[in-house]
Amino acid sequence: MAQRPTSSSALSSGLALGGMAAGGLVLLGSGSQTFVTPAVSGVAPGTNNLRASTAAVSAQTSVAAASAGPAASAAPVIACGALTAAALAGQRASRRQNRGTPLPTVVKNVQESSVARRALDQSSRYADLSLDEEELIKNGKHLLVAYIMKPKAGYDYLATAAHFAAESSTGTNVNVCTTDDFTKSVDALVYYIDPDNEEMKIAYPTLLFDRNITDGRAMMCSVLTLSIGNNQGMGDVEYGKIYDIYFPPAYLRLFDGPNCNVVDMWRILNRGMSNGGLIVGTIIKPKLGLQPKPFGEACYAFWQGGDMIAVSVIYYLFVSCCYFVCLVYFISMLSPKCI
Repeated sequence: MAQRPTSSSALSSGLALGGMAAGGLVLLGSGSQTFVTPAVSGVAPGTNNLRASTAAVSAQTSVAAASAGPAASAAPVIACGALTAAALAGQRASRRQNRGTPLPTVVKNVQESSVARRALDQSSRYADLSLDEEELIKNGKHLLVAYIMKPKAGYDYLATAAHFAAESSTGTNVNVCTTDDFTKSVDALVYYIDPDNEEMKIAYPTLLFDRNITDGRAMMCSVLTLSIGNNQGMGDVEYGKIYDIYFPPAYLRLFDGPNCNVVDMWRILNRGMSNGGLIVGTIIKPKLGLQPKPFGEACYAFWQGGDMIAVSVIYYLFVSCCYFVCLVYFISMLSPKCI
């Protein structure tokens, strides 16, 4: 049966293992002594024989171990064990500190790329500066709209104008597989630009605009939705305003017009049937929140120089300002001439 080791030998073995571990930690932690070979006796200076140096070191280590007793070797081993414990405690403390310390956040300034600004360049499809305005008018198939348009800083004028035309007609921000030759035939086209004066002109095919479902008449709401509706709020446009518009005669005849015109208003105001002059109208604001008396006083103040007041339909149902109660104040404040 194997003999149980004595306590002194077990202690020596444990300390030896601790010393080996501590020796590795101390070697890695030392600064100036890292990878420095100690001087070896028996080897001539300047000798490059690594095997001879290693053998001499091993021989010296064996002699020192044989001559030293258990008491002589215990002190260095205990010291190495103390260094090991201190090193491990320091590492654990640093790990706890690192867990509670937030990592530094580095914010880099992202510069806007000029490539993104060219991504919306649709001028190859929605711009044709070779088109002649007289020919467009002669053909009678396009509604022509002139704009005052200014791109935002950094955007090309023609590319922005083409994007404007695309958004006003058949364009999308990506190429779609459903686009065919007929779709391209009704594209709105930029045919004139003057960047210095912020002027551009777009030709809209009349086939783009909706017709009234009941009688097939042209619809002004469809014209305005495309020409000055969808293109508002674009990210590359500072502002876009219509300053002139041309309707082809054949397309203009499709509009039935309002049920009454300015002549009917002249007749109602006793101004005759011709040359009745300018008619001035208004809507009283705020549209809600006025009681009958201040509402009637505001109407009377306008009637000192104006002609007609449009009453919001909301006031018909507003509890605090009943329309019929307001009529009493209207009549009492009107002058005999107006009555």
